[in-house]
Amino acid sequence: NEIASLEEKIKGLEEKMASGVVGEEDYIHYNRLKKQLEESMEEWEKAHEAWEEIKGKKED
Repeated sequence: NEIASLEEKIKGLEEKMASGVVGEEDYIHYNRLKKQLEESMEEWEKAHEAWEEIKGKKED
């Protein structure tokens, strides 16, 4: 699952950042991952809404 994978990577970077052992590239990578996660969540929400709409039409 792409979302779970992104969340796992973000968690790892957050732990690294909390320890204070980070560089500029880590922050760039972190921000890129957060953006990818946000986009993936939006895609999932749109797909889920479309599925609910189709499901609702089938029940009518």
